[in-house]
Amino acid sequence: MRAKLDSFFHDIGYRLKIAQDTKKLLDKRLASSFSLFPYIAPNENRISEIIRDLLDPNGNHGQGDIFLQKFIEIIEKPEFYESGDHAFIRTEEHTTSIENNKRRIDILIEIKRNNQHHAGIAIENKPWAIDQNKQIDDYSDHIRQHYPNYYIIYLTPDGREPPEHSAAKTKINDKETLLPISYKYHITSWLQACQKESQAEYVRQFLSDFSNYCQHNLDYHFMIDDKTEIQTISNYLLEKSNNKNRLQIAAMIANNFKKIENQIITSFVEKLLCAMKEKFQHYKIEEKSKNPYPAHDYSLSLTKENWPIYIEINNQNKEPTKTRPFFLIGVSPKTEISKKGTVIDKNKKTMLDNLIYPKIIQQYKQGRNDNWWFHCSKCDKFECWTQPETLAVLHENPQEAIDYFVEEFSKILAIVKPLIDKPSEVLIPCQPAG
Repeated sequence: MRAKLDSFFHDIGYRLKIAQDTKKLLDKRLASSFSLFPYIAPNENRISEIIRDLLDPNGNHGQGDIFLQKFIEIIEKPEFYESGDHAFIRTEEHTTSIENNKRRIDILIEIKRNNQHHAGIAIENKPWAIDQNKQIDDYSDHIRQHYPNYYIIYLTPDGREPPEHSAAKTKINDKETLLPISYKYHITSWLQACQKESQAEYVRQFLSDFSNYCQHNLDYHFMIDDKTEIQTISNYLLEKSNNKNRLQIAAMIANNFKKIENQIITSFVEKLLCAMKEKFQHYKIEEKSKNPYPAHDYSLSLTKENWPIYIEINNQNKEPTKTRPFFLIGVSPKTEISKKGTVIDKNKKTMLDNLIYPKIIQQYKQGRNDNWWFHCSKCDKFECWTQPETLAVLHENPQEAIDYFVEEFSKILAIVKPLIDKPSEVLIPCQPAG
């Protein structure tokens, strides 16, 4: 078997090298990989704005409502929009009609018929971020009060459903109005349909670039983002000569890759835990593996016995079949556990908001303050542990990643420790022991 594997990888590596060299020569004239999007690195809000502008019949794309029509076809709601209706597309729409009026719907499609509200489509755009508590339920409560026909679209790279803590009530009482869709399939299909309909060459090129970005840059499981390489691998596997042998080896690798991935990450977390304990000897370090393979869900936290906060890194895979891991460093107040679940001391949370959050934002220039997290920022490096490039580093050079994560903990600790340890009437009950 070792000889067969060596031959397999040698042959496919050789063919990929030829394909890559050929593409380099062709790209001197065709520039097939050139795109604007890697340069502007759009964030979640900017992606929402792009989708809004494309959906807007009065958008500067100049193509009228054809893009909106194609989107309505993708979500299979033809009764929501007809010729003669008026559509208004907005981003960051406030949920003014519910108690939690500080929520903001990423994209709202408002459709009027005969000058009356006819339909509302709320799009929750989740290319990277995680859900807040009752987020989708709040959107549902808001939108149903305004529109006789409504729909909530949950847009993610892979089309997963929203988690229970975000949409439990909606899933039970209003599931038919909730539609999970993906960037990889639904949005790219919509953009390709728009590309065919566009009469402007410049718009067609933009749609092509945006489609490629959505398909490849927002999907962490897309192992290779080059069509030439994919076609080369397909041709190699499907050749009649040794076809059965190659397909068997490819299937064996595919079936076992998750186990290999999990083994690498588990080994790395163990090394990181040892380094943390050595570096932060006067702190409490905890590592939790909430789920076994294949849904590995690792978190590693740093705190002191009586601190009201802990600092954590977290790498989660929410669904075994729809893995979308992320990595973040955050600061969170401790919670109190009741029979009804997790409850937060609101006075303590308010104090921490005023004390810590401004300093975190000052240092990291971004963040999100929700029920219990101060999200400092996503890491600049090693954001997704299941990406091939990151896996290779975690396996071959784990010290590089360990040094990075320990340094990030140190940076956050340098901000938080003086604030928590300083004498304060409010913080006296939270003074660290020793």
